[in-house]
Amino acid sequence: KTKKITGTFKNSGGNLAIGEDESSIGTGTLKSFLSGLSGTVTDLVRKHTQIVGDYIQEYGDVLISNLSLTISSTNESDNGKLIVTGTATVDGQLTIKKAHNMTFKLNQAFNVIEATKINGSFSTVSLPTLNPDLQWDLRKLYSTGTLSVAKAGTVPIKPTQAFVYPNPLIKSNTSGTIFYILNQNQAVTVEIYNIFGKKLHESSYASGENGGKSGNNLIQMPASLIKQLQIGPYFILIHNKTQTIARGRFVIK
Repeated sequence: KTKKITGTFKNSGGNLAIGEDESSIGTGTLKSFLSGLSGTVTDLVRKHTQIVGDYIQEYGDVLISNLSLTISSTNESDNGKLIVTGTATVDGQLTIKKAHNMTFKLNQAFNVIEATKINGSFSTVSLPTLNPDLQWDLRKLYSTGTLSVAKAGTVPIKPTQAFVYPNPLIKSNTSGTIFYILNQNQAVTVEIYNIFGKKLHESSYASGENGGKSGNNLIQMPASLIKQLQIGPYFILIHNKTQTIARGRFVIK
């Protein structure tokens, strides 16, 4: 079943859930402007939602705007899907959930957004955890609105920046943190090297936990490590065993 809405739908700090049971939504409020809608936000769940017009999702002022879609099977009609006859402009967060009995397999593809054009990009994408030999492919998310399941290590990743705070790091303070962003939950390894390429430290983080979760990750550098580092530059490498995810540089003073 498809819920049809006429007008411009603007989400500026709420949670729009499509394809899940009403009871799982909770008490969150959708702060949106909607022209021509009769009924309530709960009318949108458990169906495809078609907006005859434009969809605008802003980042949000107090709360981050979230579009939540649930995947229940390989049959597209069973899954949450946002259909927009005009333009979908996105920011904030996209959350993809899975039904308890859904199993993801290689080469599956899910069309979660259908629009004439998709502008912008989500600041954070939260995806279900896959088996270690699989990974999510988001390369078509902003062209066709499609997510797919690929073999781990086959989807090119453009390394992002990792940051150390403070930088320079004062050796006598023995306190520092590493910040980086992941576009999906995944197990990662953080390594620190000196200017000669010698590895001085390695730490691993499980998928979905701090250090390996989708979005912002802030991890503490061990005080014992900082104490043993000599004054000078160091390099950070963050990877998932097969691909480099982020790189960074910091200085000890």
